[in-house]
Amino acid sequence: MFSMYVLEMKKNLKDKGLIFWTLLLPIAFIVVFASIFGSDTTDQELTLHYVDTDQSEASAELLQEISTLKNVELVKEESYANSVEQIQSGQMNVLFHLPEGFSNDGSTHLYYEQVREEVAAPVIAMLENLRYGLQAEEQYTLAQEEWENAAMVAEFFTPPFTIFYEAQDSGGEVDAITHLIPGYAVMFTFFIMISMVTSFIKDQRSGMLSRLAATPLAPLQYLGGKWIAFITIVFLQVVILLLFGYFVYDINLGNVPAITVVSLLLALTATGLGLGLSLIVRTENMGIALTQVIALGGAIVAGLWMPLEFMPSFIQTISVGLPQYWAHQAFLDVMSRGATIVDIWPSLAMLLGFSILGAFIAWLSYGRYVKHAN
Repeated sequence: MFSMYVLEMKKNLKDKGLIFWTLLLPIAFIVVFASIFGSDTTDQELTLHYVDTDQSEASAELLQEISTLKNVELVKEESYANSVEQIQSGQMNVLFHLPEGFSNDGSTHLYYEQVREEVAAPVIAMLENLRYGLQAEEQYTLAQEEWENAAMVAEFFTPPFTIFYEAQDSGGEVDAITHLIPGYAVMFTFFIMISMVTSFIKDQRSGMLSRLAATPLAPLQYLGGKWIAFITIVFLQVVILLLFGYFVYDINLGNVPAITVVSLLLALTATGLGLGLSLIVRTENMGIALTQVIALGGAIVAGLWMPLEFMPSFIQTISVGLPQYWAHQAFLDVMSRGATIVDIWPSLAMLLGFSILGAFIAWLSYGRYVKHAN
């Protein structure tokens, strides 16, 4: 088994494509998406283009109220007609228009491109909140002028319920980067299946497998030596990606023994399923196609790209049947919530179960695999 392990490690270390898939590509993904989503979204500004045709004291007061709102940037446009054309052509997201007569009836218009309604939604929410806020202030002022009983005015305008916002400290760092890096680490570990399929098919077609079959080398020694080699590679891949996040983006790794066990079981799971896949497929193209389905499809359904809470309920139900889900949840529990090995034992048990399943499929398929060797 040890000789097979050494041989497989030497072959893989010479494979430049393996380095690309396991390290260079995931690091590139992390850097690109971290630059996009890593900033603090609470500090992002809403840009509101406006045209003030009314040019009245009332319109100036409203614009002044909007300008005082946090994270709102007002951009004045001179031409109403030109601005509407820019909305229609997609050159401008939203346009707030105060038409002539606004000071009399209070009518305004918000223009946005129909296909970009989700972009206009935050601006709509902001304007609605401002509208109802100003309405409440005006009603409160009128009530104070009309009613002599200040206590009755205060009671009338007291909301029917109160909300106390209490963010709970989970003991770790909770931000976009902490979710993103383990997500991509999990996703790219499953691309090791491509290298595994290629390696096993080469052994099958080159005559190496036939020669090994004629030696005292047992099937478990052959499979075990190659499997352990790929486990080593994937484990190092995960460790390097997490350390990259730690040193470059200052993410919190949490409990070191727990994060180490999760990384090891993730390597065991990805390579175990890869072992089973490698002995089932007949061609490299089929192996690559199935790997892409498993790696990319699993990443989407398991919530590696976006939180599962944003997905339909049936996707959330399906996700618990995927190893990517359990690996990602384990990483998040350790890195964001300060979990230990004891806390994440269900995720560890599921990952171990998937790895055993892959190894069992490989063991059942070994006879067929050897039969088709050259």
